[in-house]
Amino acid sequence: MELKKEEVKNITEQQFRSSLPEVELVKVVVTPDEDWVGDEILNIIIVLDTKKKRQTLDSSKTIELRRRVRSRLVEKEDHRFPIIDFVLKSEAGQLGVGT
Repeated sequence: MELKKEEVKNITEQQFRSSLPEVELVKVVVTPDEDWVGDEILNIIIVLDTKKKRQTLDSSKTIELRRRVRSRLVEKEDHRFPIIDFVLKSEAGQLGVGT
C-alpha cells in the first residue's frame, strides 16, 4: 500500500524531530520516483536552517533517521525505499525546493 505524500512527509517530520531536535526543520518535500532498475522509491528532501544555532548534522543521527523513516513506512505497508537528502535553507531555491 502506498502512502500519500503528505503521510510520508508527516512520518519524516516526526522522526526528524525526535532524532535531531536541536536542528531547525524548515520543510520536507516528498517525490515518488523509480530507481535505475525500475523499483519504486521515495525521494525525500529535508530543508534545514542551521544559521541560527550554527549546528552540524551528526551522521550517526542522520543514519538512524533513515532507518526510522524506513521502519515506519514498512509498518504502514509502504515498501518504497526512502532516499533522504539534506539541504540548507540557503541552497533550497537553487535546487527548486522553495521554502
